[in-house]
Amino acid sequence: MLLKTLLLFFLSLELLFSNTQLKDEYFVSCDEIKLSSLFPQVKEDVLLYKITEGRTTKRVASKELMTLLQSYGYKELTYKSEYIQFTKTAPLDTKKIEEEIKKVFKERYKQIDILSLEVRPRGYLEVLPTEYTVHVQSKSHLKSQGAFYIKTNEKKKIFFDFLIKAQLEVYFARESIKRNTELSSINTLKKSIILDKFRSQPLQNIANGALQSKHNIKKDTLLTSRDIVALALVRRGESVNVLLKSDNMSISFPAEALEDGVYEQIIEVQKQNATKIKIKMRVMGKNTGEAI
Repeated sequence: MLLKTLLLFFLSLELLFSNTQLKDEYFVSCDEIKLSSLFPQVKEDVLLYKITEGRTTKRVASKELMTLLQSYGYKELTYKSEYIQFTKTAPLDTKKIEEEIKKVFKERYKQIDILSLEVRPRGYLEVLPTEYTVHVQSKSHLKSQGAFYIKTNEKKKIFFDFLIKAQLEVYFARESIKRNTELSSINTLKKSIILDKFRSQPLQNIANGALQSKHNIKKDTLLTSRDIVALALVRRGESVNVLLKSDNMSISFPAEALEDGVYEQIIEVQKQNATKIKIKMRVMGKNTGEAI
């Protein structure tokens, strides 16, 4: 309940911010650009501009638009770009495309709640082709907005932009973590966040005895695939127990690991006797393995 309350609070802040800061681009369904094009909840609508016949966009200086909006009572407004563009779009049925985009994110994040998704063609498009396939870039799931394209049977590519709002569970460093330290619930913390932009795939599951830090990690750092490697079950210089199997019998003997090793990795070890013979061992557990 607390998590949902906090989420609604942050979404309400986002809505408040979006109502006071003008976007770089707005989409309209006809040639008329009205007050409701910027503020859908307006009670008394007013015509602001018209898109020139034969064109699909209109570019307006932000200062000019600000002055016009202030005359209608919108005083507390800001903007980021020098110009604001209005783009005409046709009412397209993009459900199939949206499902494909959602599928990509759900495959990448096993614990994700998609709150909303918008897809829009980069140019004016009257209708979607009858047959097409959706193509998404390999790292598109790392950010909340990006581009993709659909390809028709005639090999034509039509580019789209997407904007997704989603909540997912990830892990942060609970404390500073040194290199080659096992990750567990002791030094990591699971949090629910809104998808924004990640440098790499964030971790969504940390099983005990499976992962270790690849380098030193600062406290409160979001943990990603760049930060971890498989947990080393054998360390260089440690004593290991090697099992040697034959058809009729098996024996074990101690040896010294000459390199680190993770589960099922083949490493070199050296017998701990006068012969000092080096052999290969497949790591099967903590400081244990099978001779090969």
